[in-house]
Parts: sequence; C-alpha cells; structure tokens
Amino acid sequence: MQRRAVPRGARLALRLFCLGLMRVCSQGDGRLLLGLLVGAAVMFGQPLRQLLSQAEEVSRVYGVDVVPALVILVLVLTVHLYQRQRDAAAARALAERAADDARRTTRDLSRLVDASHALANALDHGQLRVEAWRHVPALTGGRTAWVAVAEPHAWHWVMEADADQEAQLLELAPSLLQLTEAGESRHNGWVLFQLRSSGRPLGVLAVEDTPALTGIEEQRLDTLAAIISIAVKNVQLFAEMQVSSVSDALTGCFNRAHAFATLDSEMRRAKRNRRPLSIAMLDVDDFKRINDEHGHLCGDAVLESIGETLRRTLRSSDVKCRYGGDEFIIVLPETPIDGADQVADHIRRAIERVEHPGRTRPFTIQVSIGVSAAQPGEADVLALVGRADAALYRDKGRKAHGLRLVAGGAGTAEVVAATRA
Repeated sequence: MQRRAVPRGARLALRLFCLGLMRVCSQGDGRLLLGLLVGAAVMFGQPLRQLLSQAEEVSRVYGVDVVPALVILVLVLTVHLYQRQRDAAAARALAERAADDARRTTRDLSRLVDASHALANALDHGQLRVEAWRHVPALTGGRTAWVAVAEPHAWHWVMEADADQEAQLLELAPSLLQLTEAGESRHNGWVLFQLRSSGRPLGVLAVEDTPALTGIEEQRLDTLAAIISIAVKNVQLFAEMQVSSVSDALTGCFNRAHAFATLDSEMRRAKRNRRPLSIAMLDVDDFKRINDEHGHLCGDAVLESIGETLRRTLRSSDVKCRYGGDEFIIVLPETPIDGADQVADHIRRAIERVEHPGRTRPFTIQVSIGVSAAQPGEADVLALVGRADAALYRDKGRKAHGLRLVAGGAGTAEVVAATRA
C-alpha cells in the first residue's frame, strides 16, 4: 500500500480550524459556526478526500472501520473540548462574581469602619448629626433613610426624613420602636432597625425598602444600627458626665464653680447688651438646729426639697446653684433689682410653706434671702456676690426686729420697718 502524505500546510490549517471551531462553539454563535463549516468544507475538500481515501485503504487492508471510528472520536473530542470551554467560562464568571462580591464587601466594611470611627468620636448631638449625614447615606444604597432617638422627655432627629413626612414620622417613631420590640421589621415600605444599648431601646433606624433590600444589605444595616446605637449612648453618657461635673448630686442644682462661670458670662453679656442682671442668695435659718433635732438625713432632705422648689418655681432661664452648705445662689438674667426682690419673696413663700417630716413631728423652715443687681458696665463677679451675701445676712439679722427686705434703686436691696403682728 502506497501512502500519500497529507501536506504539512493542510495539517496546520486543519488544526487552526479545529481551534477556531471550538472557540465558536464556546461562544454559541450558530450562524458563524455554519459559515465556518461551509468555508472549511470548501477549503479542505481535497485534503479531506485524501484522508478519507487513506482511511478506506486502511479499512480494506486491515479489515477495520476507520472512518466511523474517526468520526466518533472527533465528535467525542469536540464535545469534550466544548464542555471544558463551557466549564472554564462558568468558572471565570463565578470567580468574577466572587471578586465583585469581595470588592463590595471590602468597600462596605471600609465604609462601616469609617462610620464607626466618625460616629464614635461624636461628643454631642450636633456633631452626631453631622457624622450621621456624612456616612449613613453611603451605606443605604441610595435609599431614603432616617434615624430618630428617644430622650427622657421627647424624641428628636439624628437624621430627618423628607420634609413632608418629618412631623408625621417623628410622631410615629415611638410606635415603630414598639413594633421592633415585638419582632416586626417592616412598616409601610420602611425596613426598621432598632437602636439598642445594654438591653434598653434607644431609637429607630428606618430605611426605604425600594428597591427591596437583600439579605447581605440587611445584615450591613443591622451592623450600622449597632454602630449608631453605640454613638448615641456615648453622646448621652458624655452629656450626663458634663451635667454631673457641674451639678450638685443632692439638690440637683448646679454647683458653685458653675455659678461663678455663669455669672461671669452673664455679666459680660449684660454689659455688652446693656441689659439688667440680678442675683439672689439664700440660706436656711437655724439649719444646724434642724440637723441636731431631726438628724443629718432630715437636713439633706430639706436641702433636696429646696432644690426641687427652686426648679419648680423659677424660670428655665434662671440658673439655680448650690453655693455651699445650706446656701444657694440664683442667677436672674434680664431681671432688674425690683424684679429680683419679687422673685425672692416668691421663693421665700414657696419654700416656707413646704412641710417636712421630722424625727418626732413635722416642721417647716424659714430662709433668709439677699438680692443684688449688676450696675451698668459692671464686670466684677465677686463684688456682685458680695453685695448679695451682705444683703442676706442683713435680712437674717433684721427678722427678729420686724424688718423686711424691699427693692432699692442703687443695685442692692434696702430694708424698712415692718409692722409687728
């Protein structure tokens, strides 16, 4: 049998054709595949005829069916290579999706870390609002979101909702918090995340559910809610620490240091704006006798009651301070001397009608009060306090002689004789 060798160029062309065929198959372009097959049939007609001729000769000489076997082998090899291409493409697509997910996760984690650092460093409500507006929108996927927090007396915004829904949602916030307590997480198109610290609910983070949140997004926002909860609690604790640092624990009034700091600020403001400013000082008459007869715990209760009476009686703008021991000082902005004297009489009556449970019997107390007003352009805090203190002790010494305190026009209180009962 005489062999006819297939030209080398034909073999190379056939190999390139097979590679191109597999790529076309992997891309799934039917028309291109059909065109390639027709072109191949024309291009490789002669080499194919030679191969078939050789295959028939081998079959005749050796008694084997070479052509059907070759067809089957080619088909199997083509299917195998095609499947490998498909599997490789699917693996690449899966790897790309995994890489995209990893990049998104890394980006979201980075944003959460940035938000955590920024919110944790917020020390007051204003700074907390600024940092929330800066970081929260980037973590909600462009969805509308709002954050409301419960304070002892009212709810307030950390992040407001749309202006047309602002009042309605703030009023609804307590009910939404109750829903989260009951295990509900959605209400009227909002996904609700509870703000909570040490087992106590603090508020609500609400995110619009359009488009619908994925499970991963809900987990991310749940983490964000925990970060905001920590930040809110930090702000509350810092505010409490600030208040406690300037407050008297027994009476609930401000302490002496805060009294002098406030007086210095108010005197500067009164001087700058040419507005009146007065102060009142008071102490409890015979306070030592109360401690001796009824005990020091009873004396503490008396001071606590005075602090409560001052808070209940005076304006919120009046600064109530414990000066020391049984002495109190009240800063009265925008109040002239005659107004301060009226305030003193009002305080005196309010304190002296409170009945206190004693060791053996109930009792009431009496207080002495002195007032003074800052003179025009005055900025000497100690001089103002000294005049009020002097007026207080004049009031204390004159009670036994039937005298009473009245307003004077020179910036301090004067005394006149009072008729005896």
